[in-house]
Amino acid sequence: FKRVPVVGTKFKVPVDDITLYDEEVQQLRAVLHDDIQGLLTRFNMSDERWSLYRGEEQRPSASNATAKPGVIAEPKTMGELRPPAKIFNLANESGSRNGGTGTSPLDTENKADAAPAIIGGSRYAMLTVDTEALPKRAPHDHVKRLIWCEHDNGTAGIREMCSITKEVGGKLVFFVDTCETYFYGDEISDVIRWLHNDGQDVQLHTHPEQLPPEFWAEHGFEHRPRFLNEYADDKAEFVIKRYSKIISDITGVPVLGFRAGSFRWNAGTLRALHAAGIPVSFNNRVIAARDGKCPYSEPTNVPYYWSNGVIEVPITETQVSNWRGKSWLGFKFPMSQAKHNGPKEVLEPFTASGNESFLVLLLHSWSLLHWDENRYGVYRDDQRIEEYRQIVHQLAKDYDIITTPEFLELQSQGKIKPTHTVPLAHAEHNPVAVS
Repeated sequence: FKRVPVVGTKFKVPVDDITLYDEEVQQLRAVLHDDIQGLLTRFNMSDERWSLYRGEEQRPSASNATAKPGVIAEPKTMGELRPPAKIFNLANESGSRNGGTGTSPLDTENKADAAPAIIGGSRYAMLTVDTEALPKRAPHDHVKRLIWCEHDNGTAGIREMCSITKEVGGKLVFFVDTCETYFYGDEISDVIRWLHNDGQDVQLHTHPEQLPPEFWAEHGFEHRPRFLNEYADDKAEFVIKRYSKIISDITGVPVLGFRAGSFRWNAGTLRALHAAGIPVSFNNRVIAARDGKCPYSEPTNVPYYWSNGVIEVPITETQVSNWRGKSWLGFKFPMSQAKHNGPKEVLEPFTASGNESFLVLLLHSWSLLHWDENRYGVYRDDQRIEEYRQIVHQLAKDYDIITTPEFLELQSQGKIKPTHTVPLAHAEHNPVAVS
């Protein structure tokens, strides 16, 4: 073996201060047994000095251990050795929620520790990609230039994203705008088919405001209101069911998640998701509520329930202070069009405290491109590709990158527990004031 240099590591909790109890030793012994036996056999090694693994070293039981100075007392599972996540407790954060008077539901000064959404100490990240070819972002060949991102001098699109994410064993969640089949037909179907065959997670995204008046007249609806956040229930349900079916017909599996175009949604959207059997909404974004694109968003980064049973998975955000005062910053890539977008710039605002157990990153199919003077997406060089690679590799060191089906499986196992329930009444048509 080649000599490996010593690498200094800064631990959140000093290693020497951690005590393993007998129950934990038994659990680890069972998990490691096959690997260790293979190691011993292959290299003709002996475990005679491994007294802890062999069960010869006595350890206290978690049920009767007493606290000692500098020792973490009575952990029930290995996961509890990691500090619990700090999250917003919104169950009783304002008087208005309880029928009285109080602060705005987005007043983040009212913070407290709530029951953790992530159970057992694991950390999860979802890398989500809004996959769309809106006309304003390219002069022509919109699917080619904005989804595949093929340009005369290079390519930096969804195939490159998938390849990089596979380097760490991860998959992406692609929210594909199937309303665009009206304009691009099989080009969008080919995108869905390729993503599914590549093993990626394909879910629903819609920009129905792009559909022309004659489309709506053909299907018995008025053209206006144009935006999903203003739709009545019947129009919202029509959009969700029609355009999720396009995906499921191609992939052969039901759509499980939905993200509204430009995060424009309302309570009718949530009722439409329930009616269509789509269990997860990926729409919570305080920035969108602040900008009037949706009626309401919880200031939280962990999953919660709507009162009709739909699970909300928020885009990760944080509140920062600058010369203008306090503002919201979203977890996205790239973070800046003009500056470097490495791990320090993109990850640190959301991971620096070490307490974040659940992250949702926002990308677009054109996120690896740059922008020219006409605000068109263009390939310039591989800078964004390499920056994205740095982000993914850094993120994978601390987080399991999961898909929508994996999220639901973890939720069913109780490893991810939505923290609270929010009434649908909070998401009705009329926007609320946002701080």
